[in-house]
Amino acid sequence: MASDDLLEQRHRPGLGVHGRAIRAENPDVRVTALACPLFVPMVEEGWIDHEATHLIAEEYLAPFVKDPIDTLVLGCTHYPLLREAIGRFLGESVTLVDSAQNCATAVMRLLEEEDLRADLDAVGQLSVALTDPPDAFLDVAIEALQLDLGPVQVRPVLHPR
Repeated sequence: MASDDLLEQRHRPGLGVHGRAIRAENPDVRVTALACPLFVPMVEEGWIDHEATHLIAEEYLAPFVKDPIDTLVLGCTHYPLLREAIGRFLGESVTLVDSAQNCATAVMRLLEEEDLRADLDAVGQLSVALTDPPDAFLDVAIEALQLDLGPVQVRPVLHPR
């Protein structure tokens, strides 16, 4: 199979939510959606700076080197954890947009508008409940987000389908 055929298989049909939003702001912008499904299990395995992760990033992102881009939206909550590997491969000329950070900023604005934001000096508490025992991803999340977790609760699904 030719590499162009592989590229076509990896491109999602349609633009997805990010691409549609970008096009809504500027219909003249060229937008390409590219699925990178192996990134998620790599992050969940904790392979943030692993040789395999770098090789997979090179494989997925090679089309953006061949046909250069100026901006890449990290459109999955896992992808910002691969920011360094992605940025190293694409180079400094490509702006990486962290959609999770933009979402957090939008939530902060909404909380402020609705007068629901906590005081800046307030101390919060985080409780984590999972439906499966924690795996390596919980350790990755704790380290990446610098979380201080107490015991993690494992609970059954309340409303199974």
